[in-house]
Amino acid sequence: MKIVGISDMHGIYEGFTIPKADILCICGDIVPLKYQNYIKLSDNWFISEFIPWCCKQPVEQVYLVGGNHDIFLMNRKYVIDQYLMGTKINYLDNSSCEYSDDTGKVYTIFGSPDCHKFGSWAFMYEPKTELEHFRRIPKNCDILLTHDAAYGENDVCLQDVSWNKHEHIGNPELSIVLDELREEGCTPKLHLTGHLHSTEHNLTDYDGIKTACVSLLDERYKLTYKPFVVEWSSIVEKQ
Repeated sequence: MKIVGISDMHGIYEGFTIPKADILCICGDIVPLKYQNYIKLSDNWFISEFIPWCCKQPVEQVYLVGGNHDIFLMNRKYVIDQYLMGTKINYLDNSSCEYSDDTGKVYTIFGSPDCHKFGSWAFMYEPKTELEHFRRIPKNCDILLTHDAAYGENDVCLQDVSWNKHEHIGNPELSIVLDELREEGCTPKLHLTGHLHSTEHNLTDYDGIKTACVSLLDERYKLTYKPFVVEWSSIVEKQ
C-alpha cells in the first residue's frame, strides 16, 4: 500500500502533484486564508473546489482531518459528511475508519483536528477534553492523522522566523496518550502531522512510532515541500 500525506495547503492546490497511490491523507488547514473566517464562503469553496480536486487525484481513498484555520469544519461533521456523501473522501473528527487494500488486509485510520490552545482558533479545546478525544485512538490503530504534533515528537520548527524559539511546542495531551499506548504495546505504526510547517518532513522514529510532518507550506506560507510518500511495507519492516 502506498500512502501520500499533505497538510497546510491554506488554499494552494497548484504547484505540486499527487502521485498515484492507495490513500491520500490530509492533515488539516485546507481552506484559503481569505475564506477562513466565513462559513458560507468556506462551504462554497469546499463544495465547488476542494471536493472536485480530491476526487480527481489518482488515489483510491482520501482521509481528511481539519486544522485550526478550518473554522467551517468545527462542530459540523454531520453537514460535512452530507457534502462528502458518494465521494471517496472520508472526514475524520476524533474518529476512525478502515481501509482494505487489494489483498484484503484491513488498516485502521484515526484522525484528530485537535490543537493545543494559543488563541481563538478552531478545534482548540481544554486539556481535559483533548485527553478525552485522543483517548479515542483505537488500540489497533495503524495510521494516526493529527493536525498538531505531540509534545517532544517532531515539534521543533526548523525555519528561522521571528517567532520561532526552536523549542518544543507540540501538544502535551497527545503526548500523554501516545505514551499510554506505548505502555500498553499498541502504538500506531505511522503518525502524520501538520500545523508546524517546518518540522522534520522525513520519517523519524519516536519510540516505535514513525512520524513525519506533511505540511506543504513553510512558516511564511510559501509552497516549499513536496507531498510525503511512503510504502506501508517500509513502515512494517522498520518496526
